Order: sequence, then structure tokens, then C-alpha cells
Amino acid sequence: MFKLPKDLINMIDKYRDALNEYLEGKISPNRFKGIRVPFGFYSQRASAQLMGRVRIPAGGVISSQLKALANLAGRFNLRIHITDRQDIQLHGISYEDSIKILEYLKDYDLSTIGGGGNTVRNISACYLSGLCKNEIFDIRRYAVGITEYLLKDPISAGKLPRKFKIAFSGCSTDCAYALVNDVGLIATERESAEGFKVYCGGGMGAFSAIGQVLEDFITADRVPYVIKAVMLTYNKHGDRLNRHRNRLRFLIQDIGFARFRELYERELNMLQESEYAALREVERKELMPLEQMNLNERSLTDKNFGDFLKNCVSPQKHPGYYLIELHIPQGDITDRSLEEIASLEEIVQDIEFRTTQNQNLLLCNIPGQKIPLLFNRLKEILPDPGFFNPAAALKLVVCKGAATCNLGICNSPALARAISDELKQNHLKMENLKVFNLKISGCPNNCGQHVLGIIGLSGLTRKVSLRPVPLYKILLGGRTGENITRFSQEVGVVPARAIPSLLREYFYNVQDKVNNHPTVYEFLQKEGIAIMRELINKHSYIPDYDQNSDYYKDWGKTEDFSLAGIGPGECGAGVLDLIEADLTEADKNLALAKEPGARTNYLKDSLIYTARALQVVKGLEPKSDSEVIESFINEFVNKGIVDKRWLKIVEIYGKILNGLSDNEKTDILSSAEEFYLTVKTLYKQMDPNFRFPSEIKQEENKIQSTHLLDLKGIACPYNYVKAKLFLEPLDKGSIITIYLDDGEPIRNVPSSLKNDGHEILEMVKEENIYRLVVKKV
Repeated sequence: MFKLPKDLINMIDKYRDALNEYLEGKISPNRFKGIRVPFGFYSQRASAQLMGRVRIPAGGVISSQLKALANLAGRFNLRIHITDRQDIQLHGISYEDSIKILEYLKDYDLSTIGGGGNTVRNISACYLSGLCKNEIFDIRRYAVGITEYLLKDPISAGKLPRKFKIAFSGCSTDCAYALVNDVGLIATERESAEGFKVYCGGGMGAFSAIGQVLEDFITADRVPYVIKAVMLTYNKHGDRLNRHRNRLRFLIQDIGFARFRELYERELNMLQESEYAALREVERKELMPLEQMNLNERSLTDKNFGDFLKNCVSPQKHPGYYLIELHIPQGDITDRSLEEIASLEEIVQDIEFRTTQNQNLLLCNIPGQKIPLLFNRLKEILPDPGFFNPAAALKLVVCKGAATCNLGICNSPALARAISDELKQNHLKMENLKVFNLKISGCPNNCGQHVLGIIGLSGLTRKVSLRPVPLYKILLGGRTGENITRFSQEVGVVPARAIPSLLREYFYNVQDKVNNHPTVYEFLQKEGIAIMRELINKHSYIPDYDQNSDYYKDWGKTEDFSLAGIGPGECGAGVLDLIEADLTEADKNLALAKEPGARTNYLKDSLIYTARALQVVKGLEPKSDSEVIESFINEFVNKGIVDKRWLKIVEIYGKILNGLSDNEKTDILSSAEEFYLTVKTLYKQMDPNFRFPSEIKQEENKIQSTHLLDLKGIACPYNYVKAKLFLEPLDKGSIITIYLDDGEPIRNVPSSLKNDGHEILEMVKEENIYRLVVKKV
């Protein structure tokens, strides 16, 4: 089970202080956004409420944690949603209650921290890990251990260029979609050693990409080094300024995979020399084998028990034990249902719970003889049991869309309900249709994974006779699996209102044909795409508003469709938001200070906001106005980032506090405006790694002053002695590049020089030799 690192618990005080300042009006909503989003709190569409995304590493959650989440939801009137990355979201949180949520969750090793912003997001894993007979080995401990390892690094908690996603799969089937994550690891074996194949640069969004092989095989003990090295490479070279191209996959596209690998290997070598990483052992339950039994012979009068066995129950690799996958429609579950599901522990002592990529709940370690009892209990718990719903066979996944998301175009959850209702009312052969899946996103951003769907739907809008209409792109053919992952391809666009009837007709037409082909993908190529295109032509017609106004309304809505409430997304909120919020406030206060009879407080506030704006990139968090001025002088003036003449802000600040005459106010106002423009220009000159022109120049000068020492062919310990003697007469701060052989030289010389107090700046393998860059300290 995941253990919440103390570093994250200690961060709660920072959130409490920022929240209090926001509620008291001391900081702006934009500045607070840059703080709350990395803590996992997003604003909900067109409301004054928040959504909190709770991290569930590898989808593993225990009974007490489920009860805690249910208790929170009941106490604060929240809605619970399971995501397709195995998180659990809480919707409807007030700003005031958000700190109470954080405080309560920590006692159960749960937290929203890292659920949003430029952070390492929830690390997902195959939800059958440790249970599947086809897995190479159980990979849960790696997903949990890497979560604990990375969250101890401050970089992972909001300082990255953008979000960073990691997934582990237990075999080449890739149930965790490792190939479409920033880093994806697939379990494998080589010479009886457990290890992983590592993919890098995948991701889903408006511009999706499939990951490339970074490491063909690494032993399990190297996992933390490899993942952290990728994270550090991304942190150092990713573009922080271009919000539309600042995911890892865009960095790889821009510089090429070969160059990225070179930068990664440099970080990996330095990391392995400087840090020891070992993952905590995660406790695993040992199950006593049980006698196998034929569940179909169990006598139950309920005619739905057979459907339950077919749709929800499957054997796990432990003899006599079974899995029950509870289909949770749209991933939404009530607090009462969640609490009662958690209480199934009273019936099955060894029960485990998992959240799945299909937004479902998995019940694990169920003895066969307990299944009829659980079936009857689950019917009482779930008001609309998913296993009675034919649409459950389609493994339907749907994002929250316009229901709560600021970026959502269409109300995708309402469409999913309409599709389920349509399929319920028609007698389709769902057993034949289980080869399909259906994934729905309310906009192009792929939160519903539509590019991976055998059938994918992606929301958009167009105007018809000057009225906006909700529509969906229809995509076909998405698949996952090592060496076979492919994105679905668009085949047409249909109005939202026509989607349920289109799918009903499609499934009716194909239900007797699809299983005549070796796979659903071959069926699509030979027949399925053509059938869908024909139906799209039939259903794509949009009548005039006067003929049928329903086409101009989204599912779940009575009013005409509009984009009201849509706004900027908050997924990437962080450092830039904090800077821009301060500069906006500085500019606003300047404007107010120029008005006749304006209070001098506006001048003071403008000065403070300006001086504070860029301090976040230096990791500074001044607590008072005087600290803001002091730290600006120390970090920006004294270090040459801004001109020495801005030492005068100390004098300006003092004069404002002591009161200004009219003549002084005019002069101070002019200086404050010039100071604001200076800092704003500096912000625009900042490079993607938050470096300013003077700092970039200093680094260039360092490189030019490098000394060279070629120690190729020199054995240990003579190579170290020669390096030590070469460094002795050089000035402190001198940079020396040393060429060393592989093997003992590169293993021993860097650590020996580091023990002498020198700084290892780079360590890069170039063919059969290493280039070591050392700074004399």
C-alpha cells in the first residue's frame, strides 16, 4: 500500500497559508490558482466550487480508504468519480473546505497533492497486477515505490515544464497503456532476470504520440534511476513558456530522439553516481489455495446471475479465487454505494480493491463459494447494477466533459447515459459485441482516451444557420499493446443527438458479422469502416431549428447549446500563472495610482507585486513586503540579473511607507512604472528553463573556459592521480573536461573527485569512452 511521504504532509501548511490569504483578499484568484492546482484542486465549470483529484497509485485502495472517501463525500455533499488514470475525483468542494479535505485525507495515506499542474501525476499500472496468469511478474510495487520516490523530490510537485505521466504494464498486452505515457514500462525477462522495456515520449491530447524505445531492457533495480533521469532531462530542457508544446513528446519532436537519448544518458550517469535509490517493499497478501469450482453449477433463482458471471467475473491466477469487475456507469458512484462496497470486507476478509482504466472498481481475492452471496449483496448496493446493463460489455469510458470541465465542449457523460439507455431498450447480441469498446471525450483533449477506442467519439461544435450545434467526430480502430498500439482514425462527423441511434444501428448491422473475422480490427478494415461511413451519411443531416430544435441542444440540457462557461484549462497552472498574476496586479495598481487623489497604497502594492513576480523561479517565498524587497535585491540586483540602479527600490519603498508629497509621488510613480516595465521585459526574455540573459551569458562563459585532460588508456588509480594533479594549480570555479575509458575508470574517477569536494557537472558516454565535466571547488 502507498505511504504518503512526510514531505507532502508538510506541504499542507503552505496550502493553508495561501488559502487564508486568498479568502482574506490578500492574493488574487489567478495567483491562488497557481498554488491550488498543483495541490490537485481545479475550478469547476461555471461554479464557485472545486474538484479535488485524489492520487491512487497503481489503482490500489483498501477498505478504510474507500470508507474515508465516502465519508468525505457524505459530510461535504461531494460527488465521487473514478477516472481512466485510476484516480478518484471529488466534485463540489468549496474553497473553504479544501484544506479540510487535505487534512482529513492525509490520515489515510491519501492526498490530492500532485493531482494537477506541472507535477508527476498519478502513476498507473495494469489493474490486474499480481492477479493475472499472463503477467511476467507483479509490477505494483514499482508503481507504488516510484510514486513515493519521486514525490520526495520538490521538482515533481509543480516545478516541471508540464505534467509528467508514468505507467507500468505487466506484459506486452499493455493494459495500462504504457506506450502513450511520458514514460511507460513493460515487464519482461532476460536470462531469468526480471526487468522492463522502457518507452518514452508517448501521450494523448490534441497531438497524440506513441512512445519510442528508450531502453530495450533494464533490470528492476535500475527503474528509479531511469525514470528520474527522464524527468530531470525533461525538467532541464523542456519548454516552459509555450503552453501548447511543453509536454515531453514535443521536446523529443523538436530535438530528435537521438539527441534526447544523449541528454538522458548524461542525467542517468550523473544520477547513478550521486544518488542511491531503493524502493520500499510493498506488502503482499499470501493466499491459501482453494478448491476449484464450477460457478455455472451454482443454483440461483435470479436469471441475471448468468449475465453477472459472463460480464463481471473471471478467475485470477490463485487457484479458487476470482475477480469481480463492477461496472460503474460513467465512473460516478454515490458515497453510500462506495461505503457499502468497502464494507464487503466483512464478507471476504482478504478482499482487495482496485480502480481501473475503464473507470470501474475491481474486487479481488474472492473465494468462489462467496460469489453468489456477493452477487445478492451487490444488487442491494448498486441501484442500477452495471452487470445488468448491456452497454457494460462495451467497456465504455467517458470524461466529465462540459458537465464540470472548463475545456469541455460537449456534455459527454450525458451522451454516455443516452447511449446506454438506447442499447438497453434494444435486443442486441451483446455477447457478440464484446470485442468492441467505446471511448468518449467531450473535446479534442483526449481525457476520455478516444484515440485508443475501437470506437472513439470526440466532441466539437459548428454553426448551422448561425446557431451552434454539438457534434462528435467518429473514430475507429484504436488499439493498444506492445508493437501494435495504433490511434483510431476519423471517419466522419455526426450531430450529438444522432449518436445513440447511429450506434444502435451500427451494432445491429455488425453483430452477426464481426466474429466472422480473426479480429475486430480486420473486420473494421474489410467491412466495419464502410458500414459506419454509410450510417454517418444517413445520420449527419442537421434539420433547421424550426424543424427540430433538439439538434441544437446537448444531451442532458433543455436550453439551446452554447459554449457559455468554457474557459482556460487549469491542467498546466503553476509558475507562469504565479508570475502573470503578480504582473497583472502590479499593472492594475499602477493604473489606480495614476488617478487623481489615489492612495499611496496603490504605489506600494504595485512595487511589491513587481518585485515579487519573478522570485518564484528562484524558489523564493517571501512572507512580508520587506522580505520581498530584500530577496529581490539579493537574488536579482546583487547577482546581476537586473541593473544595480534598482537598488533604489529600497529607498522608494521607504519613502512610500513614510508618506509622499505631491512632487515626490510624481517621481515615485514614474520610477514604479519603469521598474514594472523592466521586470516585465525580463519576464519576456526568460528562456524555457527560467534563465535570464545574464545567467545564460555566464553559462556560455563557463563553457568557453573549459580545460581538457585526455586520460583514455590510463588505468586506475593512475588516471585519478593525474586528474588530481591537473586540478591542483587551477583557480576555483575552473571547468575541466576529462576523457575516460568505460569500466573501472568511469566508475572510480568521478566518485574519487567528488569525495575531494569537486562538482561533477556532466558525464556523457560517447561511443566507447566517457566525457566527464568537473568544476573545481
